[in-house]
Amino acid sequence: MHAKKLVVINALHFGIELVNIEQNELIMSGNFALKLFIVDNDLFSLAMYEQHLRNMKCTDVTCFDNENSCLNKLHEMPKIILLDYRTNAAKGLAVLKQIKNINPDLYVVFITGPSSVITADKSLDYGALDFIVRDENYIEKLQKILVRIHQIDKLVHEPAAVNDAIL
Repeated sequence: MHAKKLVVINALHFGIELVNIEQNELIMSGNFALKLFIVDNDLFSLAMYEQHLRNMKCTDVTCFDNENSCLNKLHEMPKIILLDYRTNAAKGLAVLKQIKNINPDLYVVFITGPSSVITADKSLDYGALDFIVRDENYIEKLQKILVRIHQIDKLVHEPAAVNDAIL
């Protein structure tokens, strides 16, 4: 199991696609069954993210308008948390650290505006998988990140997929 973890960590770090899954094939097939949490204090943005995820056939999506509600529900075992940097006064990096202390295996993706890119970049040092800058291409980037997470999760939970990826 240790060797499999190493392959997955390298895949995360270098963004290597180890499993050949077309984005649209995964999204349109309805096979994205990983539990997602979205945290954003802007209710309009929260609803927009939720709708985009549901359009991508993500069916297990839970939304929170504050970080404390999310932290209190981590026992529900989400795989992915989309975390808006502006979430109330708690500051995104502090929330990220709390999430990672509770469950270091969660995939946390920061959502940020162009003015917070430096902080979002720091989030990678604290264990975030990636960050998305809210711009005209954020939906496409979100799709790519979800596909990558699906691939990595498949590698972690299906030993045959790891062997195929290594060969």
